Amino acid sequence: MPKIKQVGRNVKIHMITWLVYNCFILLMVSIGAQDINNAEKETIRLVISNEILGDVNRTDAQASIEGVMNEVLGKTQFLVDRIVPQIVNSIDEIKSLVNKNEVDLIGLSTLNYFKLKKTLNISPIFSIQKKSTNGIRFVVIVKKNGNIKTLEDLRSKNILNLNGFEKEIVDKWLLVEMHKQKIVNPSEIIDGFTKTTTPSKRIFSVFFDKADACILSKDEFDSACELNPQIEKNLKILIQSPPFITQVFCGNDNSEKKGIAHRKEFVEKLITIENGSKMLKLFKAVTITAIYEDQIKTIKNLYDEYEMISRKNNEL
Repeated sequence: MPKIKQVGRNVKIHMITWLVYNCFILLMVSIGAQDINNAEKETIRLVISNEILGDVNRTDAQASIEGVMNEVLGKTQFLVDRIVPQIVNSIDEIKSLVNKNEVDLIGLSTLNYFKLKKTLNISPIFSIQKKSTNGIRFVVIVKKNGNIKTLEDLRSKNILNLNGFEKEIVDKWLLVEMHKQKIVNPSEIIDGFTKTTTPSKRIFSVFFDKADACILSKDEFDSACELNPQIEKNLKILIQSPPFITQVFCGNDNSEKKGIAHRKEFVEKLITIENGSKMLKLFKAVTITAIYEDQIKTIKNLYDEYEMISRKNNEL
């Protein structure tokens, strides 16, 4: 495996470990010191959807998570006896675990949260953010002097798309936008896009005329322009999405665990905890943010609009 790719995977494993560590700290704070002498220790069951982990070795991730948990548990006297992480492949597995009340915390894409919310008693708790502002804005990048002026012009062109779980959000966003512009068969255009792993490969392919357009986050485009002014001189944004919070950690509202019951009022205190603050400093590009339904309304609106379009198409 190339060294750079391996380093990237290792960083992602550390990110996962940090994420689970903070889940654990959140639950310990939520329980409250006054309960320590009055209740039995709890086991918190955490399920993480494979979609938000991406290209990470499960064995490595599991070992990293368990190692951090053992270290933290050895230094605390909180009611959480242990946290049991489980990585699953599908939302059907998550649905089954929630229905059997065999999970307390769930990490998944925000789109899949709304899919499950229709039939399950779950609610959002927090999200891991890479910037100080909530959400990711996606952009379609084209040449300034090129022949792509509208979304219709993307038809039959070489368009480089995302390759991770956020691709579903991008695809739905563009389909809704194309539908608003009364473009015929928008799914035909989007299905022709090519999945490409790295943002740099996407943007430089357009820059060097090896692709007609690409999709990436607004932050990625701004960073590329800052590093290379020629990119800003030659490329432009064709269309920009609203800010989307793409992944969310939610609680099983049927769980009887104390840490789940009191989660809302304590999540904001997370970064004030000494160990939590140290972890945040270690990953300075990352913050943890309490999430409520109204803060993920852009994804909810996208989900509802897409569902309405799908129903109308099925009726034809």
